[in-house]
Amino acid sequence: MNDFRNFTSPKIVVEPPGPKVRKLMKLDLLKSMRYTQPIMEKAKGIFIKDLDGNIFIDLISGRCVTNIGYSHPKLVKALKTQVEKGTHGLTEHRLKLNEKLSEITPGDFKKRIFYAQSGSVTNDFGIKTARWSTKRPYIVAFAGAYHGTTYGALSRALACP
Repeated sequence: MNDFRNFTSPKIVVEPPGPKVRKLMKLDLLKSMRYTQPIMEKAKGIFIKDLDGNIFIDLISGRCVTNIGYSHPKLVKALKTQVEKGTHGLTEHRLKLNEKLSEITPGDFKKRIFYAQSGSVTNDFGIKTARWSTKRPYIVAFAGAYHGTTYGALSRALACP
């Protein structure tokens, strides 16, 4: 099966985890992991196809990234266009985005736009910025919330119990 257009529901070909997935789970790196998510061959929209051909619905469609699902055609097109031009550095599109963000954000943010690789990094940057700007060592955070996987985002010292 090469595409997901005809899929409107999950399809189990073999009992998960199937033989191809079980073979990978024998790798040293994965021996300590529980089987909690499909090892994907391909994903599109809300569907994930595992190595054994099983089709699953991902109810969060790419958590922590974007909820437009996997391989959204507009995103794939935009990424291909940019990758063909280059993958690093300052671009015209980034400068235009910075200008738009500056225009719609209250205050003078023209020199204060920060791009990060993840929410965890963004939260760490926010923690550092809050501490620097207030000159206070602590911040208030909900102890039961998920703030990321970096040291600052995980630190219990940042949360008030």
